[in-house]
Amino acid sequence: MMAIFVRSGINHLTKEAVVGYAQFKKIPNAQFAVRISGVLYLAGSIGIIFGVWGDLAALLTALLLLIVTITMHNFWTLEDAAAKATDQLMFMKILR
Repeated sequence: MMAIFVRSGINHLTKEAVVGYAQFKKIPNAQFAVRISGVLYLAGSIGIIFGVWGDLAALLTALLLLIVTITMHNFWTLEDAAAKATDQLMFMKILR
């Protein structure tokens, strides 16, 4: 499961498209926010994988997911049906 977060962290640090999506979602200082979230995804997943402060790593990763999910997948603000359905699906993943 942590491989998803390792990959996401790497993508946040290396892919400009992630910054573009954050800008599209009107995230303030998108580049900084994306880079910080990438570092946090990596730190959290590595902490969980290797058991280094595993409880803290899991708690911070869960908090990061909650914040990112609410800000990036705010389907309730969208009017386009397709975009709303996609964001709602992504939002619901955190509830699993």
